[in-house]
Amino acid sequence: MACGATATETLRGDKTPLHLAVESGSVEAVQLVIRHGAWVNVRKSNGETALFEATAAGRIDIVKALLQHGAEPGLQNNRGKKPTEQASSQELVELLQGPKRRIESRAASSQPSAQRLAANPASTRSRAQALEHNTQSVGTGNDLEPPIHLICPLTKALFEDPVVAADGITYSRAAIEEWFRGHDTSPTTRARLESKILYPRNQKHLAVSRWLGTKAASRES
Repeated sequence: MACGATATETLRGDKTPLHLAVESGSVEAVQLVIRHGAWVNVRKSNGETALFEATAAGRIDIVKALLQHGAEPGLQNNRGKKPTEQASSQELVELLQGPKRRIESRAASSQPSAQRLAANPASTRSRAQALEHNTQSVGTGNDLEPPIHLICPLTKALFEDPVVAADGITYSRAAIEEWFRGHDTSPTTRARLESKILYPRNQKHLAVSRWLGTKAASRES
């Protein structure tokens, strides 16, 4: 970019600067490219986003950064594959799936086998009651935590008035402004920042609104 390239053009083959930043293995490079306008879900000709490359490389730090900036783990490439299918560790799979699917997976794994239930009717009733209680505790999507890319790294809660700082990371405005009152560094990387200017993240705000709308609709159904 220092030589005049933009954050959105194709530089080598069909790779964009964001794909190349992921390929370099530098979280700072990824954040820099996004800060200069790169769309986090931009695809190559094979349909793969930068999240595919970060997952395949096993770079948990870069995967977290991409998710934080709105990368969509549900997008498929031209072969119908998702990033989770390239994950080399369970930690990556869980990171990409988010809290909702992990809870659903635990709830499913707690269900007793048909053979054991048939052999013990009393156990069937008690286990059914326990399972009903667990299901109510887990919820049907109404009380689940939002996906990780909608969580502010400072408040650990849903973004409120999301803005992006000079480190390329999105925060809730009130939280990052409070941090800047006593620091001139990034609360995430601890690196000194050149500026404390904050830019609105309209797409992130829209994503939060969508999630809240979906949650409200699920609660009413």
